[in-house]
Formats: sequence, C-alpha cells, structure tokens
Amino acid sequence: MSRRPPPSCSAATASRSTLSTGPRSSSAPRVAAAAAVRRSRRWRRSLDAVRVAKMLCWAVAAYVPINYAAFATIQRLLPDPPLPAGGGLRARLTLGTARRVFGKAVLASSPTMVINPIFFAYSSTVEGCVAAFGTAGGTFWQPDWAAVRSTTRRRYEEDLLPVLLTAYKGWVPLNCLNFFFLPPQFRVVTVAVAATVWKITSPS
Repeated sequence: MSRRPPPSCSAATASRSTLSTGPRSSSAPRVAAAAAVRRSRRWRRSLDAVRVAKMLCWAVAAYVPINYAAFATIQRLLPDPPLPAGGGLRARLTLGTARRVFGKAVLASSPTMVINPIFFAYSSTVEGCVAAFGTAGGTFWQPDWAAVRSTTRRRYEEDLLPVLLTAYKGWVPLNCLNFFFLPPQFRVVTVAVAATVWKITSPS
C-alpha cells in the first residue's frame, strides 16, 4: 500500500499564511471603527464647555453687533444693483459686478482689525477668571490681572499679525460668496456661524 507524500513546504506555508491573514483581514473594520471612535472622543474632549460658552457669549455680545453695523453701513453706502430681468446667474457675472463684490468683501472683512484685538483681551480675561475660580479660595471675578495683562500682551506680539493675515485670506473669499449669492438679511448670520465654528474648533 503506497503512502502519500507529505505536502510541500511551500504549500504548508501558503496554508498557514491564509489561515493567519483571514482573522486579521476580518478584524480590520473593527480596528478602523475603534480608531474613529478614539478620534471622535479626543475631538469632543477638546471642545470643553468653557470654550464653547466663551465663544457663544463673544458672538452674541460683540461679534454679531459689530458685524451687523459694518454690513448695514456697507449696504447703505454700496447697495446691491438690481438683478437683471431673466438673465440668471450668467448675466450677473460681469466685470463691474465682480469689482463691486470684491470691494464690499474687503470692506466687510476690515472689522477683523478691530475685532481680533478686542477678542484677545476678552479671551485672556475669561481664561484668567476661570483659572482663579479653579484655585482654592478663588472667585471668578478676581483673576490675576497681572497675568491677564501679560497674556494679552504676549498674544498681541505673537499672534495678532498672523491672525489678521489668516482672517483676510479666509474672510475675503467667504464674503465674496456672501455678497454675490446671499440676500442682505442672511449675510451677518452666515459670517457669525462660520466665525463661531472656526473659533470653537481651532486651537486657542
């Protein structure tokens, strides 16, 4: 009775590799899902309640009123031209309209030169109040004013110019779309929502 030869080494190796890669490939979706959950948890932890409350108070108390006054002034000085009858979007895409929209977008982005210095002082003050509230015996309304002034001065020296340049790079294109596509009553709301989301999700 003849005996069957043992399987070759290459066949055994292929069999072992097939068995070993099967569970690994089936666990890949679980590993990816777990990584996505960890990223989501880190993102949620970064959005602490103090930061969100600080930005919402800033938007309601300062950002929206300043931009509302700026947009109302621009609309009064440079009103939107009447829409061409039956022309549609193509009839609005003229060189004169593009120049007008770009000029209004630059003017609407100019309040950032006033808003950002005020925001730096506001943010440093709120952070100082929260730090004082977290210390033993400290109260929210008694921060270390010397530390607040030092933090504000450091932000003016290190962050103000880069923030202003970044703001112009972002707000001018957004306001071009804002003035071209949206009616006046939705423009300030669009800018306020975009600014609040950006400030909440961006690093301090």
